[in-house]
Amino acid sequence: MKFLLLLLPVLLLPDVGILTKIVDEDTLYFKTNGKKIKCRIEYSE
Repeated sequence: MKFLLLLLPVLLLPDVGILTKIVDEDTLYFKTNGKKIKCRIEYSE
């Protein structure tokens, strides 16, 4: 239980980044905390 309580503040904080690149309409690149993060968007119909 102590482990969960220690992680709770981290889980509640959202990551904020800057959109740096859009590729193929479904791949986005963000920069946050000095790291590049690749995000793929999945479509379902």
